[in-house]
Amino acid sequence: MKPVRVSLFSRNLWLLVFLFLAGLGSGTLALREWVQKPRITLIAELLARQIRLAQAGLEALPPERRASMRPWLNARSGGAILVPVAEADPPALRGIEAMPLTRQLVNDLSMRLPGVVDEVRWNPQQRGTLWAKVAVAGVEYWFVERDVLPDADYPLTGLGVLAMSGALSLAGAIAIQRRINRPLSRLVEAARLIARGETPPPLSEREPREIATVASAFNQMTSSLAQLDAERAIVLAGVSHDLRTPLAKMRLAIEMLNRNGDTSLIDSMLRSTQEMDQITEQFLHFARASGVEEMSCSDLNQIVRECAVIYEAAARAPILDLRELPSVRLHLPSIRRAIYNLIENAYRYGAGEVRLTSGCGNGTVFVSVLDRGPGIAPSEIEAVRKPFVRGASSAGTGGAGLGLAIVDRIIRLHGGRLELLARDGGGLEARIQLPPAPADPMPAPE
Repeated sequence: MKPVRVSLFSRNLWLLVFLFLAGLGSGTLALREWVQKPRITLIAELLARQIRLAQAGLEALPPERRASMRPWLNARSGGAILVPVAEADPPALRGIEAMPLTRQLVNDLSMRLPGVVDEVRWNPQQRGTLWAKVAVAGVEYWFVERDVLPDADYPLTGLGVLAMSGALSLAGAIAIQRRINRPLSRLVEAARLIARGETPPPLSEREPREIATVASAFNQMTSSLAQLDAERAIVLAGVSHDLRTPLAKMRLAIEMLNRNGDTSLIDSMLRSTQEMDQITEQFLHFARASGVEEMSCSDLNQIVRECAVIYEAAARAPILDLRELPSVRLHLPSIRRAIYNLIENAYRYGAGEVRLTSGCGNGTVFVSVLDRGPGIAPSEIEAVRKPFVRGASSAGTGGAGLGLAIVDRIIRLHGGRLELLARDGGGLEARIQLPPAPADPMPAPE
């Protein structure tokens, strides 16, 4: 089962959301313990004092004056009133279960008035109303205090805070992701350029220390690879160039012996020197296939026709099946060499006719060289793209194993890809895929 990969943006977002919720929970707990609970305790103390004063004031009066004095006290108590039990309609007992802070208020009030308050009830409407049953000289009254709790809209405030926190978390994740993603994107693009055989520009090291360390290491690796590739090209070019002079002298000497020597031996020596000359030529082409400067928009079909004309004189011209193609940005000498190498391989390792086709598909322009040879085993397809590697089916034939390596390097420098596919009915299809020119639309595939 393929593992699920979570993006860095998702990780940053969830981390910020978790940290904010943890901070919000801690702040809520601190608010409750250090602000709300002390406030409730203070409210309970004030209510207890008010109830004691009301009780003591009524008990100090003569019985005949209590009934007339009670309205006067209610009018001057600042909201609290005394109502006889028979005249009141208190809320149900379950009202005190509404909120934890309400339970704290009721418990604190009961603890401060033991034996004075027989029963406490709570109505959560209109910022809360407290009902406390108090006995005054044998007569039971309900002490009613309205607007006990301060004015606050906790649900809407909480939703607003959560919405703002979500927006801030998302904005923070986007900001962090952009700061990290920009250098990573440049690193990915540079790695892709190296995969295509190009040398990317140095990465900026004016970044945070961790990213700057990665950029510095990548720049050193790029420089080392470019230097190694240049040295290899110089060595190959030098060796190949130095070998061509003695080969020419050997061929001249063999031809001078042609009059008096063994004809079959001389022909064999001439074929050997010709094969050696072809190998050195491949070395030179491989060393030179390191850049595609001076690219221009060209007709790929025309280049295919020019390569096919070379074989007409030898009476083995390939069959052409070319479709309409858009213009492609090409380095003409390099593309000619690539197509010529594929045709040469098809005639060398294949059997029978060679067919050249072209067309468009999946946003690319392609040219295929098809033969009826033994093909290439699937396990060897990636290996034969490398220099000096030959497939098992090429045993006993000439060559140095550089033909496909040269083609692969040239096509990658053009931003394309070389595919080696098994052909229906046997054989090999070597397909060159190239991107079309940016301003040239793709024709509809037939």
